[in-house]
Amino acid sequence: MKTQTLLAAFVALRAIGSLQAAEVYKEPHVRYLIADMTLGGSPDYYKQHAHDSVPATALKEWEAGARLMETNRFERRRIPTPYGESMRVLFKGTERTVTGADLLLTSDLTFEQAPMRLVLADLTLGRPVAFYEAKKSDPNVAEALKRWGYGARAVNTNLFTTRGPNRELAYVANGRPLDGTLVKLNTDPHFSESWLRYLIAEMQLGTPKEKILSFGQRFHDYNCLEAVAYLEAGYKVTNLDQFELKPVKNNPTVVYKGTEKRVNPFDIRLTSDSAKP
Repeated sequence: MKTQTLLAAFVALRAIGSLQAAEVYKEPHVRYLIADMTLGGSPDYYKQHAHDSVPATALKEWEAGARLMETNRFERRRIPTPYGESMRVLFKGTERTVTGADLLLTSDLTFEQAPMRLVLADLTLGRPVAFYEAKKSDPNVAEALKRWGYGARAVNTNLFTTRGPNRELAYVANGRPLDGTLVKLNTDPHFSESWLRYLIAEMQLGTPKEKILSFGQRFHDYNCLEAVAYLEAGYKVTNLDQFELKPVKNNPTVVYKGTEKRVNPFDIRLTSDSAKP
């Protein structure tokens, strides 16, 4: 990765406009950077950008020993993109960029997701960290405490609560024990119905889907990846004549036709809406 790649990234950010960098690291992007370093990318490059939460977290995991597994399935090389040539981690023999979900790391084998997420849920609901510090010989607890220190928090806490003197985690709706696999974290891939609608409209109004796809691959933005998949599956905007794509404050923006007012994504109707009850 060189300055050219970073410049391309900034062009991508401007082209898609209002997508903003996350304040908390995203797990898929961290996994990708560890894969990049395993396949020959320089940790020194990422140290130059350690002020950002993603490379900072990836470097901590790298220094703790995390590495990409199944390296024979992947390769690291430059490919052309809509924003210029870019270094990517690819499935070997293809130009298909991998995402974090495609990757298995050595660190994945040291703990289990469900109990680790239960600890993070409990901490998010107010359990003192000291309670788990005494239990960190358990690898699931140790992983949760590490992620807590990185900024990981449960985000769907409206669905569960604690009950009784021992603070058992349970669903609000029926009191049943909480399933750790259903605890969502702020570091998980984020998917938004509103961004899906907006990006499909943006592509239909002129932004090449290759740019949206490349942005999604480069920044591990699952909204972009899903929007392209929906468009390719045939889903379209049915009231496209009400909108237009125009520069607003130098950023291409989907607005209501004849105005500079950014569209409310839920005013965008999709062909899939007619199939909803």
